[in-house]
Amino acid sequence: MATRHPLLPTPLQPRPIIFPPPDPSSKAERFPPPAARDSFKTLGLVPEMITKPHSTSRHGLAPPTNLTLVQHNSLSCWDVFLYLFSSLAEGPPTHIVLLQDPPSSKGFLPSFSRFKFFAPHVAKPRVACYASLRFLQKFAVLPFFPQETDDFMVLDVFTPKGCFSTNFPRFRIGNSYAIPLSPHPHAVSPKSSLQVLDYPYLVTGDFNIHNAASDPSRLLSAKEQNESPPYFDRATDLGFTLHNTPGVYTRFPFTGPHRPSAIDLAFANPHMFPAFRYWDASSLPSTGSDHAPIIISLRPPAPHNDKPRPHWQDADWPALTDILKNWQIPPPPNTPSPSQLDHWFSSALSDPTTTIEDSTPHSRPSPRSRAWWTPLLTALRKEFTKATRRAKKLQTPASYTTARQSKLRYFKAIKTAKASYWADFLAKSLSEQHLGGQTIGRAKKDPQISHSTRYLRPSNSQRRTLEPLLPPQRTSA
Repeated sequence: MATRHPLLPTPLQPRPIIFPPPDPSSKAERFPPPAARDSFKTLGLVPEMITKPHSTSRHGLAPPTNLTLVQHNSLSCWDVFLYLFSSLAEGPPTHIVLLQDPPSSKGFLPSFSRFKFFAPHVAKPRVACYASLRFLQKFAVLPFFPQETDDFMVLDVFTPKGCFSTNFPRFRIGNSYAIPLSPHPHAVSPKSSLQVLDYPYLVTGDFNIHNAASDPSRLLSAKEQNESPPYFDRATDLGFTLHNTPGVYTRFPFTGPHRPSAIDLAFANPHMFPAFRYWDASSLPSTGSDHAPIIISLRPPAPHNDKPRPHWQDADWPALTDILKNWQIPPPPNTPSPSQLDHWFSSALSDPTTTIEDSTPHSRPSPRSRAWWTPLLTALRKEFTKATRRAKKLQTPASYTTARQSKLRYFKAIKTAKASYWADFLAKSLSEQHLGGQTIGRAKKDPQISHSTRYLRPSNSQRRTLEPLLPPQRTSA
């Protein structure tokens, strides 16, 4: 007798429904009410319903504040699957698990408590998504399987009130396993995985491609150089962002001749990029697979909470100089303890600091603040806006000429302000770098090589300083 695998779901046991013989004298029992008739629509063997399904309304729910995804290639191994989900059960809550090459038996995928799986309807699915039941109770999730390939699937999560502090009514999570094929480069094309969408979209999985963006230290072969550009070029054209940490390997082959690589990639479109928080390939323990399990965290973008900063350039330093000259240091306490001395020093320092900050105007930083912005640009912008509105109202050649001239002055002033700010930044950071009393100027050809050669040539003062600390040099006999 064949034994069922312990991870396969237990089928529902049918139970016969037996109706008691009706009493002919009772018309009410011969003809039950409509509610009772609806509950006995099917006669014979029907699946046993243990509890009545709980109807949870998903409308009007708040968007997810923190969405944790886990992506992993399980090598079609049951032990890898068990180790992965056992480690997830012990850690923080995980909402969606994206598997590539999941284990299966006779078309059945393994199940795990508190998770529900979605997979293509094929004999051996290459991709599968496991969503937590708690997450499914709050949001409507619709899986989608494209017809062009069975190695790619997506989950559409519907959020009527918006998601990740945006007004988008849904977002999409893609799961890809782009195995190499002989006629085509890979089973999942760039067009299938990197989709053009007007709402947040994140695609992750085993892409089986090598690129300098994910693995800068790898020497790419000619074949690898030809396979990755279609994906990365399309990602660049559509504004996708690669969230892998450069140089962090995601696959460690079991065989010696093969090198570690970074082929498990995660791309996010411009709508999903603000919600991305981190990509981690080292927190979860090893599962026995040659791929590392990866955690991807999505959260709403943090609000802009920068505090006002003093604008030291606009401070009235002549007036502050007179105030500071008359300031007197308070007398220290007699035989103070360390804590009393620290308190005295902090209070003595806070008095002049508070006076200076109160007499200095403060800037109001915002996400639109620019370090190179000047009051002149503010005046030119007002002039340009006023001239443009007047030209639209009058529609005369003179008004158009005035608006065009104000526009040229405004944008020319922006270009000049940017160049001036950049020149000042370079002058402060590169013009006067001191090393042992020796000034290092800007290199003409190669700054890195020029600066490194200067480190190898100590000056005479440096030699005199280091000679007592070094052992005497050996002289040939």
